[in-house]
Amino acid sequence: MKRVAYVLVFVLCVIMISNQAIAIPLLKAEVPSSMNPVGSGARSLGMGGAFIGVADDATSASWNPGGLIQLQKPEFSVVFGNFCRNENNQYDLFDKASGDQPVNSSNLNYLSVAYPFIVNDCNMIISLNYQHLYDFNREWKDNAFSIEGNFEDVRADYEQSGSLYALGLAFSAQVNKYLSLGLTLNIWDDFFKNNEWEQKYKIIFPNQLDDVRWYMTSEKKCNYSFKGFNMNLGFLWRVNNKWTIGGVLKTPFEADIDRVVYKKDTNQTVSSPGNQEINEPISTEQPHKTYKDNLVMPMSYGIGAAYRLNDFFTASFDIFRTNWNEYEYRHENGNRASPVSGRLSSESDVGPTTWCRAGMEYLIIGNQSVIPFRAGFFYDSTPAEGSPDDFFGLTLGSGYAYEFKDKICHVKSVIFDIAYQYRFANNVGESVMEETSFSQDVNEHTIYSSLIVHF
Repeated sequence: MKRVAYVLVFVLCVIMISNQAIAIPLLKAEVPSSMNPVGSGARSLGMGGAFIGVADDATSASWNPGGLIQLQKPEFSVVFGNFCRNENNQYDLFDKASGDQPVNSSNLNYLSVAYPFIVNDCNMIISLNYQHLYDFNREWKDNAFSIEGNFEDVRADYEQSGSLYALGLAFSAQVNKYLSLGLTLNIWDDFFKNNEWEQKYKIIFPNQLDDVRWYMTSEKKCNYSFKGFNMNLGFLWRVNNKWTIGGVLKTPFEADIDRVVYKKDTNQTVSSPGNQEINEPISTEQPHKTYKDNLVMPMSYGIGAAYRLNDFFTASFDIFRTNWNEYEYRHENGNRASPVSGRLSSESDVGPTTWCRAGMEYLIIGNQSVIPFRAGFFYDSTPAEGSPDDFFGLTLGSGYAYEFKDKICHVKSVIFDIAYQYRFANNVGESVMEETSFSQDVNEHTIYSSLIVHF
C-alpha cells in the first residue's frame, strides 16, 4: 500500500502539472542546460567561459559590450553549437523508472556583424548580434512505475523542446585610453527562429476489471511563446599593459508569455487473454485554451579580470551572480509560482547563484598565421529549492587564424575556432519533482565551432 501511495503521488504530481487539477496551476520552466548564460563563442568557451575581462571579439556584445571597442576592423562572425546530454534519473522507490535519458541537439549559437568607426577622434563601434541563450531540450521516455497487484506498470512520458534567442544591437565607445563603455539592447522575439518552448506530457494508467483490461491515457501539450526586452551594460578598464578588468550588468525584465494548452484523454478496453479482442479507443479532445501570462527574468551581473603576461599567454578569471529569487511565473489569473520547482512564490526558497570560471590561452604565432591552445574550468551552480545544485566543468579549445598579405575579395583575415566543454553534476535536480524522491546525475558534452572574417 505504501508503494501504491507513492505511485499515486507521482501520477497526481504529473496530472497537476499537465491538467491543472488543482485550484492554483503550476508551471516549471525547466532549462536543462546552464541557467547562467553569459555569452557565446568558441574562443570564450575554450577559455572556460572566463571572458568578461577579455572581451576582444564580436561575442563581447553578450559577454561584456564594453570590450567591443577592441575590434579594429569590420568583422563578421558565426558560431554553431552541438551538445549531447545524458541525465541518469533515480527514483528511490521505483527502480524501473530509473535510468539514462539522453538528448542531443544542434543550433546556431551566434551570428554578428561589427563595424568600428571614429567620431571627433573618439573610437566607437556598432554591432548587430543574434544569440542563442536558453535551451529547453529534454526527453524522459517510457518511465515505468510499478503498482503492486496491477498487471502492468503506470507509464509516464515527458518531452520538452525549444530555445530562446535575442537580437542585440550593441554600441561601445572609448572614454579615454584606459576605459571603454558599452551597451547591448536585446530584443527577445521571433526572428530567424521562433522564440518559444513546448512541453508534452503523456500518462498511461492501466487497470483490470474482471476479464477486461482498461487503459486510460491522458495527454497534454503546452506551447509557450516568449517576448521581451532588456539591456547588457558593460565596461572594460585597462589597468596597465598586463591587467584588464571588465564588468557586466544584465537588467531584469518581464517577458510576455502566450501559453496555449491542448488536452486529450483516451480510453481503451482489451478483452481477456483468451479472446484477444481489442476495442477501438475512445478519445476526447478539449478545445485549446490561450492564456496571457508573464515571466519575470532576474538581474545578473559579473566581474572579470584578464592577465596578459606577453603576446603569447593570457589568463582570465570571472565571477558571475544571478538573482534567481526574482525569477517568477505570473499567471493570467494573478497566481505566482517559482518556475524552478512549481511552488507558490510565497512558499519557494530559491536563492541567487554564483559561478566562478578560469581559463587560459597560449598562442603560437607565425608570419601570417596563429594557432591557439586554450583550456579552462568552472563551477556553475544552478537554482534549486533550499540551496543551488552544483555543476562543474572542463574546457579545451584550439583553432587557426590566417592573415592574407593582400586582401582577397575585401577579406583581410579569417579565423576558425573550435572548443569542447564537459559539464557534469551528481545528485541534482531534486526540485524538478520534489514529491517523488527524485535526483539525477548529469553528463553533458558541448562543441562550439566558429568562423570569423575580418575586412
